[in-house]
Order: sequence, then C-alpha cells, then structure tokens
Amino acid sequence: MVKDCLCCDLMTGCRIAALYTIVIGLLEAIFIISFGFLNHDAHATMHIMALCGAFIFILAGCILFVAVHRRQETGLLVYLIIAVMYAFCRGTLILMFIIWLNTYDRDFNYELPVGGVWVRLILHIIGVILDSWAIISVLSLFRYIKHPEQLQQYDVAPVPTYYVTQQKTIYIEDYDTRT
Repeated sequence: MVKDCLCCDLMTGCRIAALYTIVIGLLEAIFIISFGFLNHDAHATMHIMALCGAFIFILAGCILFVAVHRRQETGLLVYLIIAVMYAFCRGTLILMFIIWLNTYDRDFNYELPVGGVWVRLILHIIGVILDSWAIISVLSLFRYIKHPEQLQQYDVAPVPTYYVTQQKTIYIEDYDTRT
C-alpha cells in the first residue's frame, strides 16, 4: 500500500491514472483504425477485437474517474479487474514480440518492419510499468476507502478527512470548560 502517487495525494494520482487510461485507449484506437486503413491485407477480426479492447480501456478510465470522484468501491474494483487483464494482455504481447524477434528468419525476403516491432516492444514495456503504477495507486485508494480503521497500522502520511468516513473529529472548542 502506498501513501501517495509520485508527488500528489492518492485522489489526484488516481485521477491522473484515469486520464492516462483514457488517453492510452484513445491513442490505441486511433492507431488501430489508421493501421486498418493503411494495411489492406490485415485481418478484420483482429482489428475489431483490438478496437473493442481499446474502447473497453477507455470505458475503464471513465469508470475510474467517476469512482474516484464519488469514492465508490465498486467502480475502483471494476477498474482494477479491467486494468489487470489489460496489463496481462500487454505482457503476452511483449512475450510475442520477443519470440517473434528471436525466431524471425532473415533468409526469406519478407519485408517485415523489425524496427517497428522494437518501437512497439519498448512502448509496451513502458505501458506495463505505467499500468502497474496505476493499479498500485488505485488499489491503495481502494484499501483506504474500504478500511479506514486500518490506517493506524501502516506508516502512512496524514490522511485528509475526506478519506476517513467513519471517524468523527472532535474539536477542543466543542467541550464545555466550566466542569
């Protein structure tokens, strides 16, 4: 469990993670659509499935944004499930690119874009790192919202009052000093 996201609190960090998710989903959708129009030999089923995955990722970012704003556990959990599945898919893509680069037979006269594969491999590795950051941040916020009574067990920064929903703050001025 982390106490903050890089240089901001968890709420702001999770909002940044939601915007990151939406932007990555939009960029992937644009890439898939443009690649589908440029490559006429591509399989339409693969493009439709990848486009559906990109739109699901955009939807997950929107769900996260609303869930952080409303502090809903269910929305955070839905985002976590989708993000973990998406990170797993990215991991399998990384393995496929590595296997393809190692087994590519250069004796054939294929015009395969090896440089493009390296670029996509590096981008997917960076994406897995950023997805892991988003998952850890959202998981920490989920635990803060779900179990505010456990905050004293961890060495964390002071938690703002909007995280703690079950504790009541008592101010000194409220007590009668005449007794």
